[in-house]
This record gives sequence, C-alpha cells and structure tokens, in this order.
Amino acid sequence: MIIKMSLSFNLVRIPNIIFGVASLYNLFDIIPR
Repeated sequence: MIIKMSLSFNLVRIPNIIFGVASLYNLFDIIPR
C-alpha cells in the first residue's frame, strides 16, 4: 500500500518536473528576444 502511494506520488511528480523545465526553457526563449 505504501509502495502504491509513493508510485502514484512519483507519477504526479514527473509531469510537474517536465512543466518546470518547459517553463524554464520558455523563459530562456523569451529573454534573448
């Protein structure tokens, strides 16, 4: 049960990391222009 909860937590966490990296790339893309 604990493993299942940590697995679902990681599944939620991975998209957040991807969105965070994507937003950082968007910031770096906006700044030079």
